[in-house]
Amino acid sequence: MGRLGLFVWDADLVDGLTRVLGTETIEAVVAAKGDLVSFRRFRKQPPPRGRFVHVQLHGFLHTRGGRQLWYADELAEAVAPERVPCPLTGALVTDDRG
Repeated sequence: MGRLGLFVWDADLVDGLTRVLGTETIEAVVAAKGDLVSFRRFRKQPPPRGRFVHVQLHGFLHTRGGRQLWYADELAEAVAPERVPCPLTGALVTDDRG
């Protein structure tokens, strides 16, 4: 599908970046943005309670409108060039619109 310009994430961009960066790095970014208390509060609520941390982070980053965009730059900058997820690399490499 990559030859057609279609690149698929397992879930979405947040999931892909979480898999590449790991939960500790994502939590560090959350802390640096001053949102760690909110994340800890979110983790204690019934729906996310007891789930894996990466699932909780995914849910947290999707809870409030704009939160994904608010974190996008920091998460993308935290990825080492050699660890850029395949769907993103493929999309950047095949974008030949000039």
